[in-house]
Amino acid sequence: EYAKSVSIVNVTLEPSTGFVIVVVLQEAYLSPAYPLVPEEPDVPDLPLLPDVPEEPDVPEEPDDPSIPTPPATLTQRYSIFTPYADGIDVIALKAHHAQTGSIRNFAGAQTIDAGNTVLEYPCDILVPAALESQITDWNADRIQAKIIAEGANGPIAASAEPTLLAKNILVIPDMFINAGGVVVSYFEWLKNLSHVRFGRLDKRYEENSKKGLIATIENLTGKSLSASERALLVQGPNEVDLVNSGLEDSMIGSYHEIMEVWRNKANVKDMRTAAFISAIDKIAASYNQMGIFP
Repeated sequence: EYAKSVSIVNVTLEPSTGFVIVVVLQEAYLSPAYPLVPEEPDVPDLPLLPDVPEEPDVPEEPDDPSIPTPPATLTQRYSIFTPYADGIDVIALKAHHAQTGSIRNFAGAQTIDAGNTVLEYPCDILVPAALESQITDWNADRIQAKIIAEGANGPIAASAEPTLLAKNILVIPDMFINAGGVVVSYFEWLKNLSHVRFGRLDKRYEENSKKGLIATIENLTGKSLSASERALLVQGPNEVDLVNSGLEDSMIGSYHEIMEVWRNKANVKDMRTAAFISAIDKIAASYNQMGIFP
């Protein structure tokens, strides 16, 4: 009377990261008599899946220059470094990687096989991105950067941060500096609710207003703008311009809120704590306005 289907979702085990295989079982029952709200019969429990044996460590193979590696699948554990003031030409580095399949032997840069040690090089601003727990108790005391901007989620282990703060290193927390994507996602949600792209209602109005202003200035001064100058000044904001403007305004406003907490509370010693206080205060205010708290 009933047909049962079982789907299995498998997350592949990656030896280099130690990710665990996750298996999700989902049962669905279909009844010809009651297709919308079926009465489910008693079904015996599914047998347990056998334990998956742990895969042995596989040594990392050397880069094959003949096989270009897509940027999204880079697994090399090495870095490149240049002591020159001009830094690394990112466009040239991308072209080098596309040609050779590796960032090794990039012109004007040194290849560092122990890639994580580049975090310990002297610099003004260190941006640990993409991976968490890059700075731990093991290397925190050797970090020489003046400012650390957390480009990833949790790149600094909680136990390592006191060591960095004791060295007067400014840590800009991920919950602030890494929040741009979430802010823009919120803008996208607002757009989806309205089904109208940003700038649709006011772009042409703003352009026509600017044209009128420029025409008035030209009449009063007796001088005319070139076509390229006029096009540059008259152009109204497109959707990307408005999103970037909203993102910039959101980040600047949040920065000042965090710094105000940091400056005005004597017991707050770092920017992360100030960011947490600022965020929790906003949640408490929302709960209070909705009558949920206290």
